[in-house]
Amino acid sequence: MSRAPGVRRLVTAVGWLLSTALVLLVEVLVPLAWPIPWNPLEQTVSDLGAVGCGPVAYADGDRQVCSPWHPLANAGWVLSGLALAAGALTARGWLTGRAGAAAVVLLVLTGLSIAATGLAPVDTQPELHLLVAAPAFLTGNAALVLVALVLRRRSTWLSRTALVLGLVGVVGSVLTTAWVVTDGPLGLWERLAVYPVQVWVVLPALVLLRRGTVTAAASPP
Repeated sequence: MSRAPGVRRLVTAVGWLLSTALVLLVEVLVPLAWPIPWNPLEQTVSDLGAVGCGPVAYADGDRQVCSPWHPLANAGWVLSGLALAAGALTARGWLTGRAGAAAVVLLVLTGLSIAATGLAPVDTQPELHLLVAAPAFLTGNAALVLVALVLRRRSTWLSRTALVLGLVGVVGSVLTTAWVVTDGPLGLWERLAVYPVQVWVVLPALVLLRRGTVTAAASPP
């Protein structure tokens, strides 16, 4: 009997758990080295990857950043994005149909977008950083909505959590885009936009490790 399906499930589970773990590691550890105040509600995730110490231009004016552990942040994003994309590619076996195929493509694009942000720091390559980071605000949340459709008859709780988190991400993306005219906590809006997919992928990853399939996941593990 072929071991390929089992290997693919393992790649998906490990890849997605690793992806989220790396993002969490960056969020928790990198700010500890900041010699100036760090406020995650106001400052963007991208500020953690800034190479230099000094002002970074935003729509509401310059913001001071100083992230001595920026290599950890940027490397973490590259690896996290690649792990997310790899996990998505091997999830095609249970993300079935056209909606599933589209979800896989969107998840891969999300991973590549995250990885690319680590190669284009916000302070040294601001235009490129914005260009490569922007897709993640759209593709990840759209993927969750499609996943909710694919799994609605096979795993109710995974489907519902995907839909709820996807809608949270959409709201976060709208608030992030509207921040230029509405003001508000940009760091919070951004995290609401980009992190729902990182939260959700942990759930099927744990199910796959425990049960080997999401189809049997009628309830949380």
